[in-house]
Amino acid sequence: MEFGKPYNYIYSKAEIIDLLKNKQYYSDSVYKTFFSEYLKKIGDLLNVAKTNRIEIDNLVKNVYKQIALLDKAMEDKDISINQRAINLGLPLFCATTLLLFIFAYWYQN
Repeated sequence: MEFGKPYNYIYSKAEIIDLLKNKQYYSDSVYKTFFSEYLKKIGDLLNVAKTNRIEIDNLVKNVYKQIALLDKAMEDKDISINQRAINLGLPLFCATTLLLFIFAYWYQN
């Protein structure tokens, strides 16, 4: 294991385990300072991850809300199309049937 690494050096998991095994090379104050700072960085990263997770959960909720709104809009559109078919189709059907009867009556006379 090397000594004298820069302050901002990012240790690997194997190096941290090696440091834990070779604690006798460091004084307790250096050891506690190093690991308290390292644990603080880990805590900060966990807080960032938690914040990101909350933001992602909110985005997912918004996506589900948008899907629900789109479903409702499609349902409203289907109802609108059906209503239009009734409003236009029924009178046209009645008018056509009436014209056929009138034409048949006129043809007989």
